[in-house]
Amino acid sequence: MYYPVLMTTITKIRKEDLGRVSFSARTLLSSADKAKDLLTRLKSATSLGNLEHGKVIIRFLTTQGLHEVYTTIWHADEEHVMLKGGTAIPVKSITELLY
Repeated sequence: MYYPVLMTTITKIRKEDLGRVSFSARTLLSSADKAKDLLTRLKSATSLGNLEHGKVIIRFLTTQGLHEVYTTIWHADEEHVMLKGGTAIPVKSITELLY
């Protein structure tokens, strides 16, 4: 799944450093179908993380540009993706989910 963004450079970031970024206020999900599809994929990635301790790549937009984190998803809902340690990524900032 890919939601186009204008930037092409992706900065890798550690999960522990997510508290230092400012997420974009821009909503990247252009339709209800894309939002539903992303939520379905996030729920699958949550199961992968909780049952098999599998990790995924989450690409997301911040005010500093496009970033990605390799991590385990512990919980996902329509608003946020929760990672280990209570770190969260707003769903509206996610551009791509790879697993």
